[in-house]
Amino acid sequence: MPTTVSPLMLPGDPAPSFFQRTPSNPRYAFDTAAGRYLVLCFLASARDAQAQSALKAVLGRPDLFDDDHAAFFAVSNDPGDEADRRLDNRLPGFRVFWDFDLTIARAYGVVPKEADPAAGPVSVARQPE
Repeated sequence: MPTTVSPLMLPGDPAPSFFQRTPSNPRYAFDTAAGRYLVLCFLASARDAQAQSALKAVLGRPDLFDDDHAAFFAVSNDPGDEADRRLDNRLPGFRVFWDFDLTIARAYGVVPKEADPAAGPVSVARQPE
């Protein structure tokens, strides 16, 4: 069976619009974050050493991820991250999406449409529009 992946975004492409659950909002509209640099980091799991390294680096830069200049979104597809409270929003600048159904990852072409929720960490940065 062939693998179908959405094409990766190119500079100038509009960011895909979506709604997804966060620790504080059952239906967060990503469009509401517009107007600043946005970074999405797709994590297989916050347990992963590579993901932990990326998260530590981001959390160490509150001067950059301050919601005025930029915002960071960790996109987890591991239900254990929520159940074990490995990730949580840290405002300003750091938010979490629970993407257990891979809606966001598929919209951004990070995983094949028929993917299993075990993709590795990938980041996508968007400049403000």
